[in-house]
Amino acid sequence: MWRRQNKDCITKQHINFKNLIHRAGTSAKKRGGQVATQVSSSPLGCKKMPIPTTQQYQQLANFPMSSWAYWSVDFDDPNSLEANGADIYPFLLQNRTVMKCQNVFLGINRSEGRLQHQVHLYQNFHTVNHAGDLTLKFYLQELSLPNLLGSFMTDLSDEVNNSAVNVNIYPHHIEILLEQLQILNCNEYKVMCFGTKCFDSLVSGLNLNRQNINILPPNIRTINTLVMLTNGLNVRLNIFGLWHYSCRGGNHRNIIELRKQLIALN
Repeated sequence: MWRRQNKDCITKQHINFKNLIHRAGTSAKKRGGQVATQVSSSPLGCKKMPIPTTQQYQQLANFPMSSWAYWSVDFDDPNSLEANGADIYPFLLQNRTVMKCQNVFLGINRSEGRLQHQVHLYQNFHTVNHAGDLTLKFYLQELSLPNLLGSFMTDLSDEVNNSAVNVNIYPHHIEILLEQLQILNCNEYKVMCFGTKCFDSLVSGLNLNRQNINILPPNIRTINTLVMLTNGLNVRLNIFGLWHYSCRGGNHRNIIELRKQLIALN
């Protein structure tokens, strides 16, 4: 038992990629970043962070919500590697050196639209033709945010539901998240929550005092805490609340703001 101690809906049809890359690149350069259409295992400006061992990679694959923030070059193509869900696990394993155990992207739950007739390992966040997944790939990979690319990804709940509003978060969901962090085996984590409900649910689930929430530019809510895991390790969670990457519900402006938030956290 843990205890606390203290694309514009992005598709090639919806936006002009060249112009967006130029605008995002200008912002990134002002912050010391770079723009690239390809990434390497050690891109310029990337901080050294622990990468998962093969054993950690295999263990985390047992959680149906889990994945990693890395995609094939042609992910937006219906015939991309991700179109065959069985190819995702070996593809990510081949690119394991890009991954970062200290960074965690967190959502609420998987929607039915993500699931095919057969669910494959690490398929979450890698659904072909899913506008939100393509947005994440475009922001993190094609606009080159090297310190966030390869982050671990997961959801608070393992429930499959098209409406996150109807998904309830219970104490055992928090315990499952901390179990995944224990496998990642770091002393400190950057936990980046997509959407207001995800951030609020995690803050409430950890019994944190909301009065300790701070606001960082551009409009990033943040709070940190120490948590003791079941193995007795005390870990620091630096929690950040981001806009959601979905285009539904009039979120077009919000995901433009999300890009700014990701650049700031990079």
